[in-house]
Amino acid sequence: MEKAKVKPYLFIILALFLVLIIFLAAYFWCKNKKDAAETKTNNQSTTTIEPTSKLETKKVANINFPIPIYMYHHIQNVADTSDQLLVNLSLAPTFFQEEMAYLKTNHYETLTLDEMSDTPLNKKVALTFDDGYIDIYQNAYPMMEKLGFQGTVFAITDLVGTPGYMNWDNLKTLQKAGWSIESHTVSHPDLANLSNDQANYQIVESKKIIEKELGAKVNFFCYPSGKYNNETVVLLKAAGYKGAVTTQYGTENSVYNLFELQRIRINGGTSLNSFTSPL
Repeated sequence: MEKAKVKPYLFIILALFLVLIIFLAAYFWCKNKKDAAETKTNNQSTTTIEPTSKLETKKVANINFPIPIYMYHHIQNVADTSDQLLVNLSLAPTFFQEEMAYLKTNHYETLTLDEMSDTPLNKKVALTFDDGYIDIYQNAYPMMEKLGFQGTVFAITDLVGTPGYMNWDNLKTLQKAGWSIESHTVSHPDLANLSNDQANYQIVESKKIIEKELGAKVNFFCYPSGKYNNETVVLLKAAGYKGAVTTQYGTENSVYNLFELQRIRINGGTSLNSFTSPL
């Protein structure tokens, strides 16, 4: 008699347990279906927005900037013509004045490297000065200031304030006049022959020093003597640079070679015709 009384209770318990399982299964099935539908909707929304955003960016940004990025070192007269390297790196102030006068007469304007990607490029040039020599401040800057021109100085931080080089006050004056002060390493080594740690120090520390001294972000880098390798570019990107200039001749620059920007070298033997040919 006891066994007969127990069986109905077991049946009821089992039935309730099965109902509970069915309910839970139905609940989780509906929830998963809802989550999947929301995920699909979100993914479709992202896919739709992204191309629109890219198209809007292209409307205001230049993908290509085939303008001359001129490369200077010294603007000075060289007394000792036996120093062939110095002669090659130096352009006489009278010749520099001719070049600037040509730009002004023909309605060219200067821009910084930062401005190339989002500024109309018709009748534009970029004037860059490697190493930060004092004669740039003494000879080039006064001429350019009268004409309303600005340039970019690539400074070697260990040499700032040493004989023959601009000091921080000079660089601040240029910066206030609209010039851009960018990085040319700490001590101008051959980056391609350094370890990653050594190269990274040159890249990161120079940026940090200039930003601290001038209170402005450093976005561009100049490879010392044009020497670099693939790892150098990786380190520059990791350090937060936007691009870098080389010593390679040309004007075929775009957003696709921002870390290998070509330039037009101007040296002591450059004629006015050679200067104007890339324009």
